[in-house]
Amino acid sequence: DEDDLRSFLLTFRHFMSDKEPVYLGRIYNLCHQHITSDELKSYLIKSRKAWKNAQRSAGIKLIYNNRELTSEYLTDLWINGYYFHNDSKKLATLKQLLPHEHLLVRTIFLNFLVDATRQVLYVNNIVTVALKDGLVKCQI
Repeated sequence: DEDDLRSFLLTFRHFMSDKEPVYLGRIYNLCHQHITSDELKSYLIKSRKAWKNAQRSAGIKLIYNNRELTSEYLTDLWINGYYFHNDSKKLATLKQLLPHEHLLVRTIFLNFLVDATRQVLYVNNIVTVALKDGLVKCQI
């Protein structure tokens, strides 16, 4: 459902933007600084690797006009070009695609959303366990 997807993206895009306090890259860094458990840190390392892999290629590697189009780039086109109309150039990029290219690019975008959301939820679980078990050091 497009309305549900748009609503989801309102929150999801904060995890993608390095200007946001919940940017997942920042959360990884904070967790590594403040979680004291080596076991939980090892889970974070695996999760960050999965996050980076998803940003590069969410199941499909796409090269278009001799340029590799990463999942992260395609997601940016969809979020900031199509769904929230912040960038007319990004929307124009999507509109110039042929129907079969459009379908492929949308599939990569949706696959990325699944992979990235999985990592956001995984990190949430790690933080929850760390807080519950007193495995977070606080610096004042």
